[in-house]
Amino acid sequence: PERAVVVNKFLDTWRDTGIQMDVQLLKDKFIKKLTLVAAILNGEGWTSDKIYNEDGKYLYVFAVETVPFNNKNFKWKVRGGYETGYDRCSKLIYNAYNNVKVVKRNLIDFETKFEIKPIGLAFEGGYLYDNPTNANNGTASVSLGDAKGFYLQADYAFPVIKKLHLVGRYSWVDPNDKVKDIKDVAYTSVGFYYLLKGWQAAIRSAYVWAKERHGQESDNNLFVTEFQLLF
Repeated sequence: PERAVVVNKFLDTWRDTGIQMDVQLLKDKFIKKLTLVAAILNGEGWTSDKIYNEDGKYLYVFAVETVPFNNKNFKWKVRGGYETGYDRCSKLIYNAYNNVKVVKRNLIDFETKFEIKPIGLAFEGGYLYDNPTNANNGTASVSLGDAKGFYLQADYAFPVIKKLHLVGRYSWVDPNDKVKDIKDVAYTSVGFYYLLKGWQAAIRSAYVWAKERHGQESDNNLFVTEFQLLF
């Protein structure tokens, strides 16, 4: 399914340029996989006027990924990451506060997934925390609070119709803990995805209830249906 709302809002899910290195350190009968990841990114998105990074400020990502066990009945995957450096993309969650255009990230990301294979059930969750500094709107510095959020998800492989998965998810977002406003939102979604050819081609659909925890509620519930084609 699509990434959780909190992940889309906090992490760099847009296009960017950079280089990444993955190093597999350990693989044995106890720990199936242990991988270190390091990346240097442009931090300015994929546009013709920013691809060369004229200001010389970059974004750095470090992560550890492991699969403690993976057998015929269960699989458990864990990932922890840290992102630092400067982010200048126009899709930043902080843009809503005094039109912030650039910020130094100090983002911690933890995600895990546990699969019960015999019954086709998987549980997934994640927590994100960012302590942004050096925020600037192009003319002046902007003071921001910390950003935090989490998500919980259940994924069930429908036994009668192969390749059909039912999904339920809850996401909680607070982009600036210095203020209580309508951007503090909780999202509840229920939907499905159908794999036509693995993840290369799939159909997915969901209804999302969005509830503002502070201020006046907005009429922003969403029903979405998408066709996915990877190439």
